Amino acid sequence: MARGGSLSVRFSDGTDCTAWTKASIREGFSDALGSYDLTIVPPREQFADYRNRLRRGEPFELLVNGNPLATPIIVSTDARLSSDGCVLDVVAQSKLSAANEGSVDPELTRRFKSDVPVSNVLLEVLAAYGFDTLIGDSSAHVNALTGKAPKGRAAARDVKALTLKELQAQEGETAYQFCSRVFSRLGVVLFCNYKGELYLTAPDYDQAASYTIVQDSAHKVSGDYCVDELTIHDSNDGLYSEVVVRGQSSDDDSAKACAMPGARCYVEGLTRPSGAPYGKMATVPIQAGPGSYSSSSAQWKPRFVCDKEARDIQRCKNMARLIMGTRAAQAYYLEATVAGLVAATGAVWTPDTICHCYIEALGIDDDLWVMDREFTVDDRGERTKLKLIPKGALVLGVD
Repeated sequence: MARGGSLSVRFSDGTDCTAWTKASIREGFSDALGSYDLTIVPPREQFADYRNRLRRGEPFELLVNGNPLATPIIVSTDARLSSDGCVLDVVAQSKLSAANEGSVDPELTRRFKSDVPVSNVLLEVLAAYGFDTLIGDSSAHVNALTGKAPKGRAAARDVKALTLKELQAQEGETAYQFCSRVFSRLGVVLFCNYKGELYLTAPDYDQAASYTIVQDSAHKVSGDYCVDELTIHDSNDGLYSEVVVRGQSSDDDSAKACAMPGARCYVEGLTRPSGAPYGKMATVPIQAGPGSYSSSSAQWKPRFVCDKEARDIQRCKNMARLIMGTRAAQAYYLEATVAGLVAATGAVWTPDTICHCYIEALGIDDDLWVMDREFTVDDRGERTKLKLIPKGALVLGVD
């Protein structure tokens, strides 16, 4: 029942798991935990051994063409009897899964006289979940996964440069929610790398394209041709012409700090009604494009937010831009499926990379950013489903 091909599964002791028959692996910026599902049909005499090795809470390793992919943790295993024999259905997520459900201390509060590296406190929170390192080099992760390092990747991020003066947990918040909320204000996202270590990342839009997706009736363009259905999604749902974030007055008693901070992030070119509120706030303009709100007849669609943890204008700008930027990724995207797990260029399909898309029927000839990627291996073979968005559409915080 062993399946060949480019995907490999290894037990935690480093030996190969050869009895898997199906796999579905989803990773990307829309889900920090990922999803790693396997169907395994071991020989009957090895069923008990496989079941023990693949019990809940155990890690395993995934590779593509010998390149590391992930080291997820099993969250559930179903053992069932079917016409295929004794079958194990394994569901796994990244090592962050425990921190995603486990609570943070609701009384956790830190206030400092000056900015301090936020990593110091957050590693205290996540140490109980088995983490002791926070890495800022997301390029090393992407380079390892693709097997062919994309040209022009950003330099490693200085984790110590990410600072805050105040941290406060909320009642009912999980450890990951707490950490993610803090990091999102600083313009980065917290993930696990292929080794199961914590790393921080943000979209890298300036790197060179690693692959090309093609739909071409004449078959003259080289690249990976689309299979199955291709979809372009274009929507105003969840988008706003502007977002206003109002904060809370600083503890500083000086006259300069006593006013309530606030900021307004808006789409350039849209008409703002006369007398609309918050017109004198600090502004963050964003360029109109596929990921921004658009309308010729209803140009005013604001959202007003009160954020009690925003104590200065910069934090208000960050939150307003964050609200606009995270929703932009759902406004316009291309979904396409290609054969195999490795592109024609030899690079493994990987999130946070650039893909050139030539879609003749829809008039697309542009570089897009790979936001999410799903590998599927089953009786139909190996294929990759991709979700791609315009470069610059997903923005976390303020540059």
